[in-house]
Amino acid sequence: MFKQTIRITLFFILATLFFPNLAVKASSDDDDYHTYRRRGNTKAAVEIVHLLESRGYSPIVEMEYEDGLWEIKAYRDGIRREVKVDPIFGRIISEKRDDN
Repeated sequence: MFKQTIRITLFFILATLFFPNLAVKASSDDDDYHTYRRRGNTKAAVEIVHLLESRGYSPIVEMEYEDGLWEIKAYRDGIRREVKVDPIFGRIISEKRDDN
């Protein structure tokens, strides 16, 4: 499990460094994210991943920026969850079990 977490983290770090456009799903919904990110006002995807992993979420299986929040699907305590995270402060806004 620890090796898998390291691999996922390393993947996100390398993807962010070498392919910054892949760090966030590009769509018209993400325009606000890109505007704020250019100004340095929001946390990058890799920062959100680290934050969630430090709080016991692993593996992270899906991540997208929608309606002004990071929406993440990840496992915690063996249960798949949908977590919404504030992109500026990194606070978890909501968390619910994801039965999909």
